[in-house]
Amino acid sequence: MLYDPNWQKPKVADVFSLESLIAWLETKDPAAHYDFNNCEGACLLDQYADAMGLPDVFGRYSRLNEAFDYSSGHRIAVERPRTFGAALARARKAAQAS
Repeated sequence: MLYDPNWQKPKVADVFSLESLIAWLETKDPAAHYDFNNCEGACLLDQYADAMGLPDVFGRYSRLNEAFDYSSGHRIAVERPRTFGAALARARKAAQAS
Protein backbone atom coordinates (compact mmCIF):
# COMPACT_ATOMS: atom_id res chain seq x y z
CA MET A 1 0.00 0.00 0.00
CA LEU A 2 1.46 3.34 -1.01
CA TYR A 3 -0.60 5.52 1.27
CA ASP A 4 0.07 5.34 4.99
CA PRO A 5 -1.78 7.94 7.10
CA ASN A 6 0.72 7.44 9.95
CA TRP A 7 3.76 8.21 7.80
CA GLN A 8 5.47 11.47 8.60
CA LYS A 9 8.03 13.22 6.49
CA PRO A 10 11.46 12.74 8.06
CA LYS A 11 13.01 15.81 9.62
CA VAL A 12 15.88 17.34 7.71
CA ALA A 13 18.57 18.68 10.00
CA ASP A 14 19.51 22.33 9.74
CA VAL A 15 23.27 22.12 9.29
CA PHE A 16 23.61 25.67 10.60
CA SER A 17 21.94 24.87 13.94
CA LEU A 18 23.72 24.25 17.21
CA GLU A 19 21.67 21.07 17.57
CA SER A 20 23.20 19.62 14.39
CA LEU A 21 26.71 20.69 15.34
CA ILE A 22 26.32 19.15 18.81
CA ALA A 23 25.03 15.88 17.36
CA TRP A 24 28.02 15.69 15.02
CA LEU A 25 30.52 16.61 17.76
CA GLU A 26 29.10 13.80 19.90
CA THR A 27 30.33 11.32 17.26
CA LYS A 28 33.91 12.61 17.39
CA ASP A 29 36.73 11.45 19.67
CA PRO A 30 36.65 14.08 22.45
CA ALA A 31 40.43 13.94 22.91
CA ALA A 32 41.21 14.40 19.21
CA HIS A 33 42.55 17.79 18.14
CA TYR A 34 41.58 19.82 15.11
CA ASP A 35 43.72 22.44 13.34
CA PHE A 36 41.75 25.69 13.35
CA ASN A 37 44.17 27.30 10.88
CA ASN A 38 43.95 24.55 8.24
CA CYS A 39 40.61 24.72 6.46
CA GLU A 40 41.65 22.25 3.82
CA GLY A 41 40.29 19.31 5.73
CA ALA A 42 41.66 19.73 9.25
CA CYS A 43 39.66 22.54 10.88
CA LEU A 44 36.51 21.78 12.81
CA LEU A 45 34.19 23.72 10.50
CA ASP A 46 35.66 22.14 7.36
CA GLN A 47 35.28 18.64 8.78
CA TYR A 48 31.72 19.42 9.84
CA ALA A 49 30.83 20.90 6.44
CA ASP A 50 32.19 17.82 4.67
CA ALA A 51 30.31 15.49 7.02
CA MET A 52 27.07 17.41 6.42
CA GLY A 53 27.56 17.34 2.65
CA LEU A 54 27.86 21.10 2.22
CA PRO A 55 29.43 21.78 -1.16
CA ASP A 56 32.88 23.32 -1.16
CA VAL A 57 31.82 26.63 -2.61
CA PHE A 58 32.28 30.23 -1.56
CA GLY A 59 30.06 31.02 1.38
CA ARG A 60 29.97 27.78 3.36
CA TYR A 61 32.71 28.91 5.75
CA SER A 62 31.28 32.37 6.24
CA ARG A 63 27.83 30.90 7.01
CA LEU A 64 29.35 28.38 9.44
CA ASN A 65 31.49 31.06 11.08
CA GLU A 66 28.41 33.26 11.40
CA ALA A 67 26.43 30.44 13.00
CA PHE A 68 29.06 29.07 15.37
CA ASP A 69 31.89 31.55 15.88
CA TYR A 70 32.42 35.19 15.08
CA SER A 71 29.04 36.76 14.39
CA SER A 72 27.18 34.59 16.87
CA GLY A 73 29.63 35.30 19.67
CA HIS A 74 29.80 31.60 20.55
CA ARG A 75 33.42 31.09 19.34
CA ILE A 76 33.00 27.31 19.35
CA ALA A 77 35.74 26.42 16.87
CA VAL A 78 38.19 29.25 17.50
CA GLU A 79 38.63 28.99 21.28
CA ARG A 80 41.23 26.80 22.95
CA PRO A 81 41.66 23.99 23.72
CA ARG A 82 41.00 22.86 20.19
CA THR A 83 39.75 19.38 20.86
CA PHE A 84 36.40 18.02 19.77
CA GLY A 85 35.45 17.46 23.40
CA ALA A 86 36.14 21.08 24.33
CA ALA A 87 34.25 22.29 21.25
CA LEU A 88 31.32 20.07 22.27
CA ALA A 89 31.30 21.63 25.75
CA ARG A 90 31.33 25.14 24.22
CA ALA A 91 28.51 24.21 21.81
CA ARG A 92 26.39 22.81 24.62
CA LYS A 93 26.97 25.96 26.69
CA ALA A 94 25.98 28.12 23.72
CA ALA A 95 22.82 26.04 23.20
CA GLN A 96 21.83 26.48 26.83
CA ALA A 97 22.36 30.24 26.59
CA SER A 98 20.13 30.49 23.52
